[in-house]
Amino acid sequence: GAVNNSETFSAVSLSGGKDSSCLLLLMIEKGLPIDCVLYADTGMEFPEMEAHIAKLDDFLYQERGIHITTLRHPHGFEWMMFERPVNRAPGRSPKGYGWPLAAPGRRWCTGHLKQHLISKEVNRLKKKNALNFIGIAADETHRCKDDPHNCYPLVEWGITETQALQLCYNRGYDWGGLYEIYRRASCWCFP
Repeated sequence: GAVNNSETFSAVSLSGGKDSSCLLLLMIEKGLPIDCVLYADTGMEFPEMEAHIAKLDDFLYQERGIHITTLRHPHGFEWMMFERPVNRAPGRSPKGYGWPLAAPGRRWCTGHLKQHLISKEVNRLKKKNALNFIGIAADETHRCKDDPHNCYPLVEWGITETQALQLCYNRGYDWGGLYEIYRRASCWCFP
């Protein structure tokens, strides 16, 4: 992993899902440095997810004296879905991306409202020599990007998706049962 010194700024990317939540909990428990935790709120999260983030925030504040930094798109989900000007073939609505779908290229919300917001903030922080801690599980290594600023502790620690979920459950984080209904705890409008 990356060497952390006082000049390094440690940013944790939190999606709110099992892997990033597990990462944050373990980083707190292991006493690893955390300068900020970045969470992108789409404005369309399940109430259970909002409650989960609030609970993580309480724990983070209790243990480290900092709060989760919530990033929001200036327009938000409904504008992206219905209003955003989009280049389309004649005869199709020139406004909005429409409902996000699981099909490639149709799951626009994750990119525009989560990853894009977080990477923009991380890029700003990288100028300050920031390290970005990302919760990708050991069985999802194909998702890791080769970037010297990125750190994937769950991969280093050999923690799988199943283990990450169990670890969160063991510590009392259960998303109000969302993972028992859905394989992924996405926004409520995402199939």
